[in-house]
Amino acid sequence: NAKYREWAARHAQPGLGGCATRIADITYAGHETVFDTTQPDHNTVIFNGLVTGQCGEQPLPPYGSCLLGSVNLTKFVRDPFTEHARFDWDEYREVVSIFTRMLDNVVEVNGLPLLPQRAEIEQKRRHGMGFLGLGSTLTLLGHRYGSPESVTFTESIAREMALAGWREALALARENGTGTHHAGVRRN
Repeated sequence: NAKYREWAARHAQPGLGGCATRIADITYAGHETVFDTTQPDHNTVIFNGLVTGQCGEQPLPPYGSCLLGSVNLTKFVRDPFTEHARFDWDEYREVVSIFTRMLDNVVEVNGLPLLPQRAEIEQKRRHGMGFLGLGSTLTLLGHRYGSPESVTFTESIAREMALAGWREALALARENGTGTHHAGVRRN
């Protein structure tokens, strides 16, 4: 499509072309065991006897739901593909904090179809935040995927997301109180 090619040419990232590699050969390298926990007869997943539905990595109570959202890590890379490439940790933490509040606000307009589902999410205010674009971010920063440097970076991404999210969740609890499900929990 000509419009796409025109757009792609205008938005090309400098240096990105150097990341492409020609495939010289595809050679059989042996058999690898692959674990697929999906049960094809009823579209569920079984882990050590625990049965959950697809997209149910977190087992939920009856009528439970979890509002999900992801942070695009590539948006925090400054000076990509250069020796000065860096990750903007301050902006990342700020976005995680804002996103935590946004996901909590989504509870109020959840749009879940059943009344028990709405009651469950409003009582527990459950949400799940993740990230996407890790491989691309590592490339933009010049880290080889799987290298010790990339593993340390990935651990930092997850840790900083958890800490910033928890801090904001505590601030929300101070401002609004805890979810009604947790009303009996002692707070300091």
